[in-house]
Amino acid sequence: MKKLIELGVAIDAAIGAADEWDCDFSFERDRKIRDAFMALPTVDAVPVVHGRWIYHPDWQADGECGYECSACGMGSDVDYQFCMRCGAKMNKEDNEQKKQF
Repeated sequence: MKKLIELGVAIDAAIGAADEWDCDFSFERDRKIRDAFMALPTVDAVPVVHGRWIYHPDWQADGECGYECSACGMGSDVDYQFCMRCGAKMNKEDNEQKKQF
C-alpha cells in the first residue's frame, strides 16, 4: 500500500533517527539525508475533502434532486460515493444513517 507523507516531517524523522544511532551531529550527514529525500519521486496530491449527502424528501416531491452535498450544496438524484461538483468523498456511515429515515 502506498502512503503519502509530508516531506519535512520525514526528513526530520530520518535525521532524528540518525542522531540517536550516531550521536554525532554532522551537517554533511544531514545534507545527504535531505538530498536523498528530495531526490525521491513525487506525486501531485490534494487533501481529501469529506462530506455527506443530505436527504431532502420534499425536493423529490417537487420533482427536484433528492440529495444535497454538505460540502458544496450541489443537488443530486443519486447518492454517489463522491460529489460530482467538488469531489468530496461521502462518508458511508452518514449515508447509511440517512437511509434509515
